[in-house]
Amino acid sequence: MASQCQTIFDVFCVALFAFSVALYAPGLSTLIHHALPSFSADYRQLEEPFYVNYVDKSIPFFVALIMLEVVLSRKKEKLKLKQPESGSAASDTSQYPYFRINDAISSMSTGLLQQMMHVATFVKGLYYIPYMYVWEHYAFIRLPDNTVSSWLLCFFFVEIGYYWYHRKAHEMNCFWAAHITHHSSQEYNLTTALRQGAIQYAFAWIYYLPCALFIPPVLFSFHSHFNRIYQFWIHTQLVGRFHPLIEYIFNTPSHHRVHHGRNPLYIDKNYGGTLIIFDRIFGTFEPETEEVVYGIVHNINSWNPLYANTHHWSYMYTLSKRLQGINKLKVLWRGPGFNPKTNGDFTAPAVKSGEKRYDRFPVDRKLIAYLIVHFLLSIAFLKTFNFPQIMNGVIHDLMILLVVWTLLTVGGLMDGRPWAMAWERKRLVFVVVYASLCCFYGVLNVLQTTACVLAALVCMCWLYSCDAACVDDYNRLPSQRLQAAESSGELNVGADKLQEREKME
Repeated sequence: MASQCQTIFDVFCVALFAFSVALYAPGLSTLIHHALPSFSADYRQLEEPFYVNYVDKSIPFFVALIMLEVVLSRKKEKLKLKQPESGSAASDTSQYPYFRINDAISSMSTGLLQQMMHVATFVKGLYYIPYMYVWEHYAFIRLPDNTVSSWLLCFFFVEIGYYWYHRKAHEMNCFWAAHITHHSSQEYNLTTALRQGAIQYAFAWIYYLPCALFIPPVLFSFHSHFNRIYQFWIHTQLVGRFHPLIEYIFNTPSHHRVHHGRNPLYIDKNYGGTLIIFDRIFGTFEPETEEVVYGIVHNINSWNPLYANTHHWSYMYTLSKRLQGINKLKVLWRGPGFNPKTNGDFTAPAVKSGEKRYDRFPVDRKLIAYLIVHFLLSIAFLKTFNFPQIMNGVIHDLMILLVVWTLLTVGGLMDGRPWAMAWERKRLVFVVVYASLCCFYGVLNVLQTTACVLAALVCMCWLYSCDAACVDDYNRLPSQRLQAAESSGELNVGADKLQEREKME
């Protein structure tokens, strides 16, 4: 009976998730704005009385902590070189620095892509508007928002809502496909905290909605942000264990390292956000007892942020072709390890310390500098070029397209993809067109437009002087994916990944 109720609840969540994904379409969200004006007329107006984006306000602190972690990790690596540890595992893992530029750029690119999805679609409203609607029409208790007891209750219920949302994000394929991006890095540092799935918040609201029956929106907004901000600092290997009492109650770097491990012992453990007590209560707690090997069971071997967000959907589609009729829908709510042949789960392969990691990167220093500069420019462009007059219309949409295009070509060039160099040249041409349109619409003056055009021409010359060759230990040619998977021990997406899983059984 309990398992049947669980299945019904999971199917219900999948249906809500499908509705949420539909709301992502900008055209459909426009129709909803017109159809339900009182429900979603202008989200910025709705959020003004209570909504403060504490995550955005925390970005300077995030940057400062990342820089501090870089400095401390460099010092730690220098000490290791002077005093090498004994054993082969230490010598294997020392070939990879704590921070790798390619991995850090990839992680931050996925975070920016998520922000673009929030700007371009209905997700921001979807996260809060249902909450506001339930609060206004169905709340049976209205707690005050200025008492200590209300704040403590809100902290507790937001945490338990996060626990179940996070747990289901690992236990159901359709939710895992949205969340897997966060786990796809083979590194574990503060930039990994910024590595977020573009649509994962399309279903998170489902698990917070019961809070709207008694918790004021202003408290929910604050604690929801606090939960995410807290989790930033625990994405580090530089902090060890705390006092046993702290480790027993709170989610710490040690507990969250376990959560990011792909060791069979660590998979699907430690879901808590700020607290670890719910993992202890519901049987999902695991202490850090063996060295953590980071990443996902089948590493994606790519720096492309779009691929990081879509590869599991590709695998689910391949998996569904092994099933017939309505059974294809099982792929949505069964776990990521679902085996259609046995109707059970695949067994996670064993891992070992010092495994080879995906480390493809351009050999040309000029191209490396080019990629870093343009990635930083995309961040600056997103944060500063946000004038009120371009919040709607073609200029706003083209701005989003330009930033996303930049992230994709940067990832493609780091991967050494054949298409990336040609598309980067097209992007620079698009920069000239976009600057001209901004001048036409009065967003930029003539001097600013001329500077943008000259900068694009300089970048074009810079790009032509670069060598696009990349080096790594992985073979990325589609015709040789299976051979690469067998030789490197890595598992690939789609049919090859499924074949490898079946071989392990």
